Amino acid sequence: IFVQPVWDTESTQLFRTRFKAVSPKRVDTPGHGIGNRFLRAGVEVDRYGRAVAYHICEDDFPRSGSGRWERIPRELPTGRPAML
Repeated sequence: IFVQPVWDTESTQLFRTRFKAVSPKRVDTPGHGIGNRFLRAGVEVDRYGRAVAYHICEDDFPRSGSGRWERIPRELPTGRPAML
């Protein structure tokens, strides 16, 4: 399971950081392609094999949905991890 820390802007709670579980089935190569040297099963890697970004299908059932994907960088500009 992947976990995405998200900032809840509409919350009235003291802590606004939430953790959203992301099913591994939704992490896949956009368009269900075969990938390449720098994109493996939805995980974008650099030349050393380190994760750079994750490609998440917006649908709960990726094979039968709309086919829209979101690229989530490994780190936010602040240095915080965008995916765990």
